[in-house]
Amino acid sequence: MGKLLAVIAIGGLTLVGCSSNDEARLAEDQPDPPSSTSGSTTSTTTSGGVKTFTVGERVETPHGNEIIVYSYEQPSPPGEFLEPEPGFEYGVIDVEACAMSEPSDPSGVVATMDPSEYVLEMPDNTRLTASFGAAAEPSLEFTDVYQGDCVRGFVAYDVPVGQRPVAVRDTNATPPLRWTVP
Repeated sequence: MGKLLAVIAIGGLTLVGCSSNDEARLAEDQPDPPSSTSGSTTSTTTSGGVKTFTVGERVETPHGNEIIVYSYEQPSPPGEFLEPEPGFEYGVIDVEACAMSEPSDPSGVVATMDPSEYVLEMPDNTRLTASFGAAAEPSLEFTDVYQGDCVRGFVAYDVPVGQRPVAVRDTNATPPLRWTVP
């Protein structure tokens, strides 16, 4: 059954989830074979099985779906109606996922994109979850992804002023995916 991994970039998108029958996920349930990346993309696997890439690298899953985190931006201007709390500023990822595999669900949904599944890994190993502040548009929303379709958007985070994440993590991917932030 086809599945899709998510990639994170400036603007903050998260692309991983389950279809209505919880079987077709954006993230793979099996370990990636050595040829799991496309083009000249390379990855490093840590002792915990985490696959590490650099922001901007496109990742191809074993079933042929693709995820890319295009960028990370900090500080990002606040949205029209929301401001970060004092001592914080917005950081944003831009992420896109493309469902290239065959759907296992009769509705044609290959996976769902869920921005809450992308977290920022901070230098002290804490994790920051997506905020409700829409610091960049279009924001990534919880979305069904159909075969041949791509979904892209921004995900915002409240980041302490003076701190910067070291990576973006896809918390729902198997094996876990991590993109280092330049």
